[in-house]
Amino acid sequence: MNKVAFWAIFIIPIFWGIGFPLTHNAVAAFNPGLFAFYRQAVATICLLPFALWSFKKINQKIIFGGFFLGICNTFSIVSQSYALSTINSAMTAFFITLNIIFVPFLAIIFRVAGLKLIDIIVVLLGVISILVTFNGHLNSISRGDLFGLLAAFSIAMNIVIIQVMTKHESMNRLLLSFFSVMFGMFFLSYFPASYAYRGLFSDITIWGAIIYQGAISTALAVVLQMLFQKKVGPTRTAVILNLDLVFASLFGLINGEWLTLSQVLGGIIALFASFFQDLFPLFKNRVIKPFLTKK
Repeated sequence: MNKVAFWAIFIIPIFWGIGFPLTHNAVAAFNPGLFAFYRQAVATICLLPFALWSFKKINQKIIFGGFFLGICNTFSIVSQSYALSTINSAMTAFFITLNIIFVPFLAIIFRVAGLKLIDIIVVLLGVISILVTFNGHLNSISRGDLFGLLAAFSIAMNIVIIQVMTKHESMNRLLLSFFSVMFGMFFLSYFPASYAYRGLFSDITIWGAIIYQGAISTALAVVLQMLFQKKVGPTRTAVILNLDLVFASLFGLINGEWLTLSQVLGGIIALFASFFQDLFPLFKNRVIKPFLTKK
Protein backbone atom coordinates (compact mmCIF):
# COMPACT_ATOMS: atom_id res chain seq x y z
CA MET A 1 0.00 0.00 0.00
CA ASN A 2 1.23 3.50 -0.84
CA LYS A 3 2.69 5.04 2.35
CA VAL A 4 1.79 8.60 1.36
CA ALA A 5 -1.82 7.53 0.77
CA PHE A 6 -1.92 5.69 4.11
CA TRP A 7 -0.69 8.68 6.13
CA ALA A 8 -2.91 11.07 4.19
CA ILE A 9 -5.95 9.00 5.23
CA PHE A 10 -4.56 8.42 8.76
CA ILE A 11 -4.42 12.14 9.55
CA ILE A 12 -8.16 12.56 8.86
CA PRO A 13 -9.39 10.87 12.10
CA ILE A 14 -6.97 13.11 14.04
CA PHE A 15 -8.63 16.16 12.47
CA TRP A 16 -12.04 14.71 13.30
CA GLY A 17 -11.01 13.78 16.85
CA ILE A 18 -10.04 17.38 17.60
CA GLY A 19 -13.25 18.63 16.01
CA PHE A 20 -15.64 16.54 18.14
CA PRO A 21 -15.11 18.39 21.47
CA LEU A 22 -14.97 21.73 19.64
CA THR A 23 -18.38 21.04 18.11
CA HIS A 24 -19.68 19.61 21.40
CA ASN A 25 -18.88 22.90 23.14
CA ALA A 26 -20.23 25.04 20.29
CA VAL A 27 -23.62 23.37 19.81
CA ALA A 28 -24.29 23.58 23.53
CA ALA A 29 -25.09 27.25 22.87
CA PHE A 30 -25.83 27.24 19.14
CA ASN A 31 -28.35 25.59 16.82
CA PRO A 32 -26.75 22.36 15.48
CA GLY A 33 -28.34 22.82 12.04
CA LEU A 34 -26.99 26.37 11.74
CA PHE A 35 -23.59 25.12 12.85
CA ALA A 36 -23.66 22.48 10.11
CA PHE A 37 -24.60 25.08 7.47
CA TYR A 38 -21.82 27.51 8.40
CA ARG A 39 -19.35 24.63 8.54
CA GLN A 40 -20.22 23.64 4.96
CA ALA A 41 -20.14 27.28 3.87
CA VAL A 42 -16.58 27.67 5.18
CA ALA A 43 -15.56 24.43 3.44
CA THR A 44 -17.09 25.64 0.14
CA ILE A 45 -15.23 28.95 0.35
CA CYS A 46 -11.95 27.14 1.09
CA LEU A 47 -12.30 24.81 -1.91
CA LEU A 48 -13.64 27.40 -4.39
CA PRO A 49 -10.23 28.90 -5.43
CA PHE A 50 -8.86 25.43 -6.21
CA ALA A 51 -12.02 24.34 -8.04
CA LEU A 52 -11.98 27.45 -10.29
CA TRP A 53 -8.82 26.18 -11.97
CA SER A 54 -10.61 23.03 -13.07
CA PHE A 55 -14.08 24.34 -13.98
CA LYS A 56 -13.50 23.56 -17.67
CA LYS A 57 -13.41 19.88 -16.74
CA ILE A 58 -16.92 19.83 -15.27
CA ASN A 59 -19.10 17.00 -16.57
CA GLN A 60 -22.34 15.25 -15.63
CA LYS A 61 -20.58 12.55 -13.60
CA ILE A 62 -18.91 15.13 -11.37
CA ILE A 63 -22.16 17.04 -10.85
CA PHE A 64 -24.23 13.92 -10.11
CA GLY A 65 -21.47 12.46 -7.93
CA GLY A 66 -21.16 15.73 -6.02
CA PHE A 67 -24.94 15.85 -5.61
CA PHE A 68 -25.16 12.39 -4.00
CA LEU A 69 -22.03 12.92 -1.91
CA GLY A 70 -23.53 16.25 -0.82
CA ILE A 71 -26.59 14.38 0.46
CA CYS A 72 -24.36 11.97 2.40
CA ASN A 73 -22.25 14.81 3.81
CA THR A 74 -25.37 16.75 4.79
CA PHE A 75 -26.85 13.87 6.77
CA SER A 76 -23.45 13.09 8.30
CA ILE A 77 -22.65 16.62 9.46
CA VAL A 78 -26.17 17.46 10.66
CA SER A 79 -26.43 14.13 12.51
CA GLN A 80 -23.05 14.64 14.15
CA SER A 81 -23.99 18.19 15.20
CA TYR A 82 -27.29 17.10 16.74
CA ALA A 83 -25.68 14.05 18.38
CA LEU A 84 -22.97 16.23 19.95
CA SER A 85 -25.65 18.56 21.35
CA THR A 86 -26.93 15.73 23.58
CA ILE A 87 -24.10 13.15 23.97
CA ASN A 88 -20.36 13.53 24.42
CA SER A 89 -17.54 13.38 21.86
CA ALA A 90 -16.48 9.78 22.54
CA MET A 91 -20.03 8.40 22.30
CA THR A 92 -20.64 10.26 19.04
CA ALA A 93 -17.36 8.89 17.66
CA PHE A 94 -18.36 5.41 18.88
CA PHE A 95 -21.53 5.48 16.78
CA ILE A 96 -19.64 6.81 13.77
CA THR A 97 -17.23 3.89 14.17
CA LEU A 98 -20.20 1.61 13.53
CA ASN A 99 -20.04 2.52 9.85
CA ILE A 100 -18.15 -0.83 9.68
CA ILE A 101 -21.56 -2.51 10.04
CA PHE A 102 -22.89 -0.81 6.90
CA VAL A 103 -19.85 -0.63 4.57
CA PRO A 104 -19.72 -4.36 3.61
CA PHE A 105 -23.40 -4.48 2.63
CA LEU A 106 -23.32 -1.15 0.80
CA ALA A 107 -20.18 -2.30 -1.03
CA ILE A 108 -22.19 -5.27 -2.36
CA ILE A 109 -25.12 -3.09 -3.41
CA PHE A 110 -22.81 -0.72 -5.30
CA ARG A 111 -20.74 -3.64 -6.63
CA VAL A 112 -17.52 -2.40 -5.05
CA ALA A 113 -16.78 -5.67 -3.24
CA GLY A 114 -18.32 -9.01 -2.26
CA LEU A 115 -19.39 -10.14 1.21
CA LYS A 116 -16.85 -12.36 2.95
CA LEU A 117 -16.95 -14.34 6.20
CA ILE A 118 -14.60 -11.84 7.80
CA ASP A 119 -17.07 -9.03 6.97
CA ILE A 120 -19.85 -10.93 8.76
CA ILE A 121 -17.62 -11.34 11.83
CA VAL A 122 -16.87 -7.61 11.81
CA VAL A 123 -20.58 -6.78 11.62
CA LEU A 124 -21.32 -9.14 14.55
CA LEU A 125 -18.56 -7.50 16.60
CA GLY A 126 -20.10 -4.12 15.83
CA VAL A 127 -23.49 -5.29 17.07
CA ILE A 128 -21.90 -6.75 20.21
CA SER A 129 -20.20 -3.41 20.89
CA ILE A 130 -23.63 -1.71 20.85
CA LEU A 131 -25.07 -4.28 23.28
CA VAL A 132 -22.10 -3.89 25.64
CA THR A 133 -22.23 -0.08 25.50
CA PHE A 134 -25.91 -0.07 26.55
CA ASN A 135 -25.62 -3.07 28.91
CA GLY A 136 -28.08 -4.96 26.71
CA HIS A 137 -30.82 -2.36 27.30
CA LEU A 138 -31.37 -1.01 23.78
CA ASN A 139 -34.53 0.76 24.93
CA SER A 140 -32.22 3.27 26.61
CA ILE A 141 -30.93 4.50 23.23
CA SER A 142 -31.55 8.24 23.12
CA ARG A 143 -32.29 10.64 20.27
CA GLY A 144 -28.62 11.66 20.27
CA ASP A 145 -27.63 8.00 19.88
CA LEU A 146 -29.95 7.64 16.87
CA PHE A 147 -28.38 10.70 15.28
CA GLY A 148 -25.00 9.05 15.83
CA LEU A 149 -26.16 5.90 14.01
CA LEU A 150 -27.51 8.00 11.14
CA ALA A 151 -24.10 9.68 10.89
CA ALA A 152 -22.47 6.22 10.74
CA PHE A 153 -24.70 5.14 7.87
CA SER A 154 -24.10 8.42 6.02
CA ILE A 155 -20.32 8.05 6.35
CA ALA A 156 -20.52 4.45 5.10
CA MET A 157 -22.48 5.66 2.07
CA ASN A 158 -19.92 8.40 1.54
CA ILE A 159 -17.01 5.91 1.60
CA VAL A 160 -18.64 3.56 -0.89
CA ILE A 161 -19.80 6.29 -3.30
CA ILE A 162 -16.31 7.85 -3.30
CA GLN A 163 -14.88 4.44 -4.19
CA VAL A 164 -17.33 4.14 -7.08
CA MET A 165 -16.73 7.69 -8.34
CA THR A 166 -12.90 7.65 -8.15
CA LYS A 167 -12.34 4.28 -9.83
CA HIS A 168 -11.70 6.15 -13.08
CA GLU A 169 -8.40 8.02 -13.23
CA SER A 170 -10.03 10.72 -15.37
CA MET A 171 -12.31 11.79 -12.50
CA ASN A 172 -11.32 15.26 -11.29
CA ARG A 173 -11.21 14.76 -7.53
CA LEU A 174 -10.90 18.44 -6.58
CA LEU A 175 -14.08 19.30 -8.50
CA LEU A 176 -15.87 16.33 -6.98
CA SER A 177 -14.80 17.51 -3.50
CA PHE A 178 -15.99 21.04 -4.21
CA PHE A 179 -19.41 20.03 -5.53
CA SER A 180 -19.96 17.64 -2.63
CA VAL A 181 -19.53 20.41 -0.03
CA MET A 182 -21.27 23.05 -2.18
CA PHE A 183 -24.38 20.90 -2.60
CA GLY A 184 -24.20 20.14 1.12
CA MET A 185 -24.25 23.87 1.85
CA PHE A 186 -27.31 24.34 -0.39
CA PHE A 187 -29.14 21.44 1.27
CA LEU A 188 -28.45 23.00 4.67
CA SER A 189 -29.64 26.48 3.66
CA TYR A 190 -32.98 25.64 5.30
CA PHE A 191 -31.46 26.40 8.70
CA PRO A 192 -30.30 30.02 8.14
CA ALA A 193 -33.60 30.65 6.33
CA SER A 194 -35.57 29.35 9.32
CA TYR A 195 -33.45 30.28 12.34
CA ALA A 196 -32.07 33.73 13.09
CA TYR A 197 -28.97 34.01 15.22
CA ARG A 198 -27.31 37.24 16.20
CA GLY A 199 -23.91 37.68 17.72
CA LEU A 200 -22.38 34.63 16.01
CA PHE A 201 -18.90 36.13 15.81
CA SER A 202 -18.98 37.44 19.36
CA ASP A 203 -18.42 33.92 20.72
CA ILE A 204 -14.99 32.54 19.85
CA THR A 205 -16.07 29.02 20.91
CA ILE A 206 -18.69 28.95 18.16
CA TRP A 207 -16.99 30.65 15.22
CA GLY A 208 -13.62 29.11 16.05
CA ALA A 209 -15.21 25.63 15.89
CA ILE A 210 -17.01 26.52 12.64
CA ILE A 211 -13.79 27.68 10.95
CA TYR A 212 -11.81 24.65 12.13
CA GLN A 213 -14.53 22.15 11.20
CA GLY A 214 -15.15 23.79 7.84
CA ALA A 215 -11.55 24.34 6.73
CA ILE A 216 -9.83 21.31 8.29
CA SER A 217 -12.33 18.57 9.22
CA THR A 218 -14.39 19.10 6.05
CA ALA A 219 -12.51 20.80 3.19
CA LEU A 220 -9.03 19.37 3.78
CA ALA A 221 -10.33 15.97 4.92
CA VAL A 222 -12.62 15.62 1.88
CA VAL A 223 -9.78 16.43 -0.53
CA LEU A 224 -7.42 13.97 1.16
CA GLN A 225 -10.05 11.22 1.06
CA MET A 226 -10.87 11.92 -2.60
CA LEU A 227 -7.22 11.87 -3.63
CA PHE A 228 -5.98 8.88 -1.68
CA GLN A 229 -8.86 6.53 -0.77
CA LYS A 230 -8.61 4.59 -4.03
CA LYS A 231 -5.01 3.59 -3.20
CA VAL A 232 -6.01 2.48 0.31
CA GLY A 233 -9.36 0.81 -0.48
CA PRO A 234 -12.87 1.34 0.98
CA THR A 235 -12.67 -1.22 3.80
CA ARG A 236 -9.24 -0.18 5.04
CA THR A 237 -10.22 3.48 4.74
CA ALA A 238 -13.22 2.79 7.01
CA VAL A 239 -10.86 1.07 9.46
CA ILE A 240 -8.44 4.00 9.55
CA LEU A 241 -11.19 6.62 9.80
CA ASN A 242 -12.62 4.76 12.77
CA LEU A 243 -9.54 5.78 14.75
CA ASP A 244 -11.48 8.98 15.35
CA LEU A 245 -12.94 7.06 18.31
CA VAL A 246 -9.51 7.03 19.96
CA PHE A 247 -8.74 10.67 19.22
CA ALA A 248 -12.25 11.88 20.09
CA SER A 249 -12.04 10.06 23.44
CA LEU A 250 -8.61 11.52 24.13
CA PHE A 251 -9.52 15.10 23.26
CA GLY A 252 -12.91 14.64 24.95
CA LEU A 253 -11.19 13.70 28.21
CA ILE A 254 -9.03 16.82 27.90
CA ASN A 255 -12.30 18.72 27.44
CA GLY A 256 -13.67 17.18 30.68
CA GLU A 257 -15.99 14.61 29.04
CA TRP A 258 -16.02 11.34 31.01
CA LEU A 259 -17.10 7.84 30.01
CA THR A 260 -18.72 4.92 31.86
CA LEU A 261 -17.02 1.52 32.01
CA SER A 262 -19.57 -0.03 29.63
CA GLN A 263 -18.95 2.78 27.12
CA VAL A 264 -15.20 2.17 27.29
CA LEU A 265 -15.63 -1.60 26.80
CA GLY A 266 -18.06 -1.08 23.92
CA GLY A 267 -15.63 1.33 22.30
CA ILE A 268 -12.76 -1.15 22.62
CA ILE A 269 -14.84 -3.87 20.93
CA ALA A 270 -15.85 -1.47 18.13
CA LEU A 271 -12.22 -0.48 17.62
CA PHE A 272 -11.16 -4.14 17.60
CA ALA A 273 -13.82 -4.81 14.96
CA SER A 274 -12.34 -2.03 12.86
CA PHE A 275 -8.88 -3.61 12.94
CA PHE A 276 -10.06 -7.23 12.76
CA GLN A 277 -9.72 -7.46 8.99
CA ASP A 278 -6.05 -6.49 9.23
CA LEU A 279 -5.33 -8.54 12.35
CA PHE A 280 -6.97 -11.79 11.23
CA PRO A 281 -4.60 -12.55 8.29
CA LEU A 282 -1.64 -11.89 10.59
CA PHE A 283 -3.06 -14.25 13.23
CA LYS A 284 -3.86 -16.84 10.57
CA ASN A 285 -0.36 -16.83 9.05
CA ARG A 286 1.63 -16.67 12.29
CA VAL A 287 -0.49 -18.77 14.67
CA ILE A 288 -3.04 -20.99 12.92
CA LYS A 289 -0.92 -22.14 9.96
CA PRO A 290 2.22 -22.94 12.05
CA PHE A 291 0.01 -24.82 14.54
CA LEU A 292 -1.61 -26.89 11.79
CA THR A 293 1.77 -27.52 10.14
CA LYS A 294 3.21 -28.94 13.41
CA LYS A 295 0.32 -31.36 13.64
